[in-house]
Amino acid sequence: MTQTPATALHAFRRGKAARAWPALLVAALLVPVWISPFFPSQDGPSHVANAWILGQLLRGDGGPYAAVYQVNPRPVPNWFSHAALAALMTLARPEVAERLLLTGYVLLLVWGFRRALVALRPGAAPLFAVVTPFVQGSWLYLGYYNRLLGAVAFLLALGFGLRHGRRPGALATLGLGLLLLWTYSCSAMSAVLAVVALSLLLLGATLQDTIEARSDRWRALARRAGALALAAAPALALVLHFQARQWPGAVPTRPGPSLAVRLWEVLTLQQLVALHPWEPALAAGLAAVLAVAALIALWARLQRRGFETADALLAFTLAAAAIGLVAPVVPIEGQGWYGAPIDDKIAPHLPLTFLLWLAAAPWGRRARSLLLVSTVAVGLALLAVRLPCQLRIEQQLREYVSVAPFLPPGSALLPVGYAHEGRSEDGRALSVGSWPFRHAASRLVPWRGVLDLDNYAAQTNFFPVIDREGYDPFDLLGTSFDHTPACVRLGRFNRLSPRPADFVLTWALSETDLGDACTRDLLRQLETRYRRVHVSQPRGLAALYQRLPP
Repeated sequence: MTQTPATALHAFRRGKAARAWPALLVAALLVPVWISPFFPSQDGPSHVANAWILGQLLRGDGGPYAAVYQVNPRPVPNWFSHAALAALMTLARPEVAERLLLTGYVLLLVWGFRRALVALRPGAAPLFAVVTPFVQGSWLYLGYYNRLLGAVAFLLALGFGLRHGRRPGALATLGLGLLLLWTYSCSAMSAVLAVVALSLLLLGATLQDTIEARSDRWRALARRAGALALAAAPALALVLHFQARQWPGAVPTRPGPSLAVRLWEVLTLQQLVALHPWEPALAAGLAAVLAVAALIALWARLQRRGFETADALLAFTLAAAAIGLVAPVVPIEGQGWYGAPIDDKIAPHLPLTFLLWLAAAPWGRRARSLLLVSTVAVGLALLAVRLPCQLRIEQQLREYVSVAPFLPPGSALLPVGYAHEGRSEDGRALSVGSWPFRHAASRLVPWRGVLDLDNYAAQTNFFPVIDREGYDPFDLLGTSFDHTPACVRLGRFNRLSPRPADFVLTWALSETDLGDACTRDLLRQLETRYRRVHVSQPRGLAALYQRLPP
């Protein structure tokens, strides 16, 4: 049948739109990364600072850092983000290097999800956009860059296994092994979960072969299992080595949040909540949409009474979620209990595998459009409500770093924050799901070459930069600064530390905080042993004090 000019023009426009909207969607996802000079994450500034220190130490130009820090000689996880940031900072300013890293994360996550989805069901490619709401969940704003990059590597390993798992040759086995090693360099948990998910996919493929009565199914299973074992062996060996050094002997645990709390957070997708008070409602609405879609997909699968390889991803999601719901909290060496829940490390991977299973279902045209539009709409709504919050936080971050010109290179800075979430003029928090000012002082490290005495990462044994033996500022200070107001033993620290606090930076101190005895004691010491050299404008949230000569 011959097309009329009008029909041909309409088809051309439809094809052009089909090619353009994915690019526009990715561009929208990158807006929060580039809309302001500072990306307002919680732990991100600390990672950037330690990556900068890593670069200084590796170049033999450590200066004051060489006296208190050293490069971790062990093959621990978390190396990739630091090495990547250190390399990027040779080309760009620290804040630009951080945004380049996050740009790579966004692009790789979207591309990797689409690749894995096409490997499961080639016709499902347009549904890659269902991942939109999860690209910028709470982990991004918490600054958990290693976990995020680990989830990306996990996804790429799954996609690679799906494409090459049927006929694993030597090159495919080598490629998967390298991907799993990269996954470990981002996150040990991601490497373990990748091997588990690949194993379940292997079993799922074998079950499908059995249902289809393929005569070579057992020989194929042996070949695939052998290839997966060879590919996974180096990464798993590193995981075992890391865990053995991490927690020698018995591992103390505690229950952590109740089962009801964890279940509620999972079912209502609270992992998406980052900045705005409306986000919990949007997340719960998306959870309802996905729950209905999952029930429809399950009913259709039961009606067909069949099994597909993608069903192994649902099994993985349910099993990993169940482990996360009951897993205890394990202490972090040097930091105690806070910050080490196992479910937090598992959680970033679950939406990816669940959405892969859901998007790979044989949806009709109308149902597919509804699923796509609803998930993308929620993702863009989350982005829209976050952007004003992000800009307000960025204004206060500018006020925070206004102290930079008053800090001479090589000086030791002690930051004491009283509102990690930020504080508006009416006293409300600027962020509901993260603490963008918790490690804001770390932004001053690469800018001014100062020593941040609140460097939590260096006290642990699983980051590339660690404290030298005998240097433990948190023990001398008597606090980790996570809780506000912190009870800082400044006098004791200055007497016993090899590097006394040359400067103290107080942030968002209010009259309410003066009711705390520890805060009053800190202010007395600042009045008698320090002098105030700078107060930020326009709100006076940051005050910088310089130590008086003894």
